[in-house]
Amino acid sequence: MITTKKITSHTSSESDCNWITRFVFESMASSSKAPSSPSDEQSTRKRTNTGCLTCRLARVKCDEGRPDCSRCTRLKLGCEWADKHVPLKIRRREEQKKREEARRRQSRAIKQKPAESSASSATGCSGSAESSSLMMFGPELLAQIGSRSAALSPRNKALSLSAFTSKSTDSDLMCNISDDMSLLGPELFRTMDMSSPDSQARASSIFLGYHSAPSPFADMDIASTSLFATLPAVGGPLNATDHQALDYYQKESVFGFGSKSPIWSTHAILLHAAIQNQAVLELLLAAALSEMGHWHHSDSATRPLLLKMAERHYSLGRRELTKVLASNAEPDHLVVMASFWFLYLHQRRRPCTQHVPYAELSVLMGDHVRKYRLHQMMLCTSSSSAAAAGTEAVSPPERKAVLARLTIWLFWADAQSCFQGEGGSMARLLLQSTSPQGMLDLYERSRGTLELYWGKRYPEHELVDDIQNSSALELIHHTWILVQEINEATTDFFLALDAETSRTIKTKMEALRTKFPFSTVFRLTESTARVRDRLLANADWAVCNYYALRIYHFRCSAVADDESVAETVAALLMLTQKSLATKDKGQSDRLQWPLFWAGIETADTIYRDWIKDKLTDRGLKAALEMVLWEQLVVGERIGMDRIRQICRLTAVGGSESGFGVWAA
Repeated sequence: MITTKKITSHTSSESDCNWITRFVFESMASSSKAPSSPSDEQSTRKRTNTGCLTCRLARVKCDEGRPDCSRCTRLKLGCEWADKHVPLKIRRREEQKKREEARRRQSRAIKQKPAESSASSATGCSGSAESSSLMMFGPELLAQIGSRSAALSPRNKALSLSAFTSKSTDSDLMCNISDDMSLLGPELFRTMDMSSPDSQARASSIFLGYHSAPSPFADMDIASTSLFATLPAVGGPLNATDHQALDYYQKESVFGFGSKSPIWSTHAILLHAAIQNQAVLELLLAAALSEMGHWHHSDSATRPLLLKMAERHYSLGRRELTKVLASNAEPDHLVVMASFWFLYLHQRRRPCTQHVPYAELSVLMGDHVRKYRLHQMMLCTSSSSAAAAGTEAVSPPERKAVLARLTIWLFWADAQSCFQGEGGSMARLLLQSTSPQGMLDLYERSRGTLELYWGKRYPEHELVDDIQNSSALELIHHTWILVQEINEATTDFFLALDAETSRTIKTKMEALRTKFPFSTVFRLTESTARVRDRLLANADWAVCNYYALRIYHFRCSAVADDESVAETVAALLMLTQKSLATKDKGQSDRLQWPLFWAGIETADTIYRDWIKDKLTDRGLKAALEMVLWEQLVVGERIGMDRIRQICRLTAVGGSESGFGVWAA
């Protein structure tokens, strides 16, 4: 029995080994064979989360079989594949090549000599009177001129609207400089026959129509009821860069703010004045070219050429303005004030090597306002009072409104320059001769500028936009009046505010925050929306200026309130960071003054570095660094008198803050 059991056990184990061996050999043989069918081959592929467009659309994995994947084959679907993926590095390299080519085209266009443009424009002219008139523009343009709606013809309207619906980049700007269809070339702008009002109106329509004129055609009719003088015979043809500067003036956010349509804005009215007066036109071109040069700082080849052309137009405009001011006859005050404004815009962007003290312009503006008592004339409501104010004729309401708006803008600019120790003549005159209430009345006169000028054609949605933003803009005006009141009390002898004056100004500041409708402006700044539309951007700008005013008042006060100013600085930093997150260079330009005050008060080094990066005003940035260094050395805050001295030393031709003056 024992032997039998052993044999049986041995036989069983041997059969098990044979079965295992046979199974292993069969598995190896089957694995060495090729798949018997396509389905077997497809089933062995690795599935991925990328593949054909059909599978990706259905959000299923694809085995990436070519030309048709297994799923599309099984379901009998069309198997579509995307184009070959281009790596990001290669795409960036191609975009860089396009930008470099655009810069080269712009440099070639700018280097063209004006004489060559003049010669090319004169080749097609004949000696007859007809050829020297508007016939040279060709039948296509003359067909447009025949209609009173030429300035808003489909071709030009499309150009105008497309220019304002999207922000123009540097590459777009440079690519268009050699495009014959986008610019009115020098060969089209020759000597015109200006002997009749009809020819002047035609010239105006051509000039505006091919520069995407932001106005209806009827406003360009040159008649006795016009706000402006007759169209001048420009001394020479405008070259391609001049036309590009005009196009830049109408498109860029530094000249038009937020969602306000440039077609109905105040700077469109100033464009009318520029087209009809050579001094204003030259200074407008100088300001636009200076702005272009300022934002082209990274292009070492283009920037000097733009600034050189800006200086040429500045010299021509200054010469024409000097003639107007030296005349014994009373000048056109709208032309003079518009020239002052463009002088300021040009002056704030001038390089240090071409620095002319802004105080000279401030004195010039103050003398002109004082000589003709413009501030009194703008507030007059009757003929007798206007005559008593020294004006030769009663100005229409729309003209007074435009003058008032220009005066308000220049007052804001002069008040900040007064703080920096570089101006203040005009701001001091206006505040002393009209009182704070008079300045508020002057602002009220300017509020209806656009509706008065455009009349019944002013769109309802633009009127609604003005009403919505009126509270924020009025808060800004109140803020600058208080800034100038502090300037008046502390500038002359570099003294701190006395206790009574300090309490009075503090009471006014507190009232602004709680008074309706300004309280709603502060409420708007609490919005956390990442996209800051015109309403929120104006509210941010107004409240940031208000916080800067509080810090300025604290610095000028004899009694320190560290806890209160710390809360103000924290609120200002939070709001500026939220507002500048939109990366709008126009908003950044408007917040330079608040950023300066936040920089000298905050103790957070990270915020200080961030502020230095956001300060594009060379004068304020240099002043901030010097103030911080001196405070670090002495271990405490330095006095307001020393801050003014530093600002005066570092000024580069006046403040560069944009003030958002195109906002209204």
